Order: sequence, then C-alpha cells, then structure tokens
Amino acid sequence: MEPPNMHEQQSLGSYLKSRRQQLKLSQPELADKVGIEQSFLSKLENEHSLPSTDTFRRWLNALDLTVDNIVHALPSAYVTSKLRQISDIDQFLVRQQQHTFASRSRLLTWSAIALSLSLPIFYVGYSASVFPTTQYEYVSQGLIEPSESAMLYSNWHVTVQNNQDDFIAKRQEIYQRYDERRRLSFTNRGEYFTTQDDEQPLMRRTWERQPVNEASIITRPVNGLLQGIGLGLLVIGLLGFWRERRLYRK
Repeated sequence: MEPPNMHEQQSLGSYLKSRRQQLKLSQPELADKVGIEQSFLSKLENEHSLPSTDTFRRWLNALDLTVDNIVHALPSAYVTSKLRQISDIDQFLVRQQQHTFASRSRLLTWSAIALSLSLPIFYVGYSASVFPTTQYEYVSQGLIEPSESAMLYSNWHVTVQNNQDDFIAKRQEIYQRYDERRRLSFTNRGEYFTTQDDEQPLMRRTWERQPVNEASIITRPVNGLLQGIGLGLLVIGLLGFWRERRLYRK
C-alpha cells in the first residue's frame, strides 16, 4: 500500500501515526512489531520524544516506509532542524546535498560551455571564415616546357621579333598547343600560380585567376548550419543558467 500524501503533516510522529492508521494497525500491534513499549510509541507519535536510529529503522520497516518517504513528506525546515538528530536522516540529507551540488555543478558547467561556444561558432558561419563563399576560377591555356616563360600563352608575342612570318608561325604554334583547363577553388592563390602537369610531369601549367563576379559567390549550407548551431547553443546556455536559478537559488 502506497504511503499517503502527508504534506499537511508537520511532524514525524503525526506522519507515522497516519501511516499506522492507514494500515489499520493498533498502537499495541505496531509497538509489538517495532519491539518497544506502547507507552513509548505513544510518546513518539505525539512528538514527545525522538527515536534512536535503531528504533527509527524498525519503526519504518514495520510501516513499510523509507527515509526518502519521510524526508519528502515532511516540511524541509522541520526535517533539517529537528530530524537530523537521527543518523539515517542526516546521512540521507548529506547524500542529497552532495547529489544536488553535483547536479548544479554539471548544469552550470554545460551552460557555460554552451555559451562560450555559441558566439565563436555563430561567427564562423556568419563570416564564412572557415567555409568561404567566394569561389575563384583559374584557367590554364596549355602546357609549358621547363625552359619557357610561365606566362607563355599571355605574352608569346613579346618573344617574336618584328618579322611577320615568325609572328604567324608562333601564333600557329600557340594555337596548336592550346589546351584550356579550368579549376575552381575556395582559396585565393593570387593572380596566377604554376603547377606540374598531372599527365606529363615534365611539363607545367600556369593558372590565371579570372575576374570575380556574382556567379563566383555561392551559398554554402554549412555556414547557415553553423549559425543555427551557434544560436541554439546560446539559447541552451541561457536556459541552463535560468534553470539553475529556478532550481537551486530559492
């Protein structure tokens, strides 16, 4: 049988007396179960005396109760000021305080972590500093031999003397060697850079950056996700501190 809701009771004796009546036990019957005199049980129920730890344990056992039932059924001020004289209740309250302190510390710690991470994560998404939104296009016009200028395809006409035949021949050569490749990068590697060709390692390619336009700006969902995570952590952190005040600062 579940113990009754006894929040209106103001003392240990009155609570346990109500429990005895709920179980339909007489004082003599309960005194016999606890192993004490009926007169002493009467004193306990009328709050004229407090039980020893051993008597308290037998009393609760006879009524099928626990220390937890007692602590949560009676006013906390009464339990703290008077019943701590009973060893089992004092130990229960100490464990309860330790648990409360640990829970409060965890709540404050995780709330602080959430707040400390919220703004940096939001800023990373907002500024696109880690995941840039500007995509740079680089174009290579063809292969370049090691002895040739890196800007061969842009400045080939400079190498030709004022000879029409040489100019036409060089232009034809450049057109025949023309092999355009394009690559996209979120990293700005400057106006141009040179790399070794993947297919012909002895040859090189010069990559020239193209003008940035509206098409170069793209949307990266990860930045929106980071902003959302940052705002979410901010809310969690603030709610954590609010909850801590509500639960532990009464």
